[in-house]
Amino acid sequence: VAVVARADRWLALGVDCEPVLDAAAADEVAGFALAEADAAEVAGDPSGGALPWPAFVTAGFSAKESLYKALR
Repeated sequence: VAVVARADRWLALGVDCEPVLDAAAADEVAGFALAEADAAEVAGDPSGGALPWPAFVTAGFSAKESLYKALR
């Protein structure tokens, strides 16, 4: 990952990189990494959504971790 930004425009930056979770881990992590409405919408989508469930949960978890790192 490489990021370039003007220092006078950004106070902090959070970056996270995660391997895609397996289905069991995604089910376990979804409860604290995703908003309930987001998880329910994707879980109830018969087409499987834009991403498979484990990739969706991994992306949500990674976004949460990136925000956490930026706010520290």
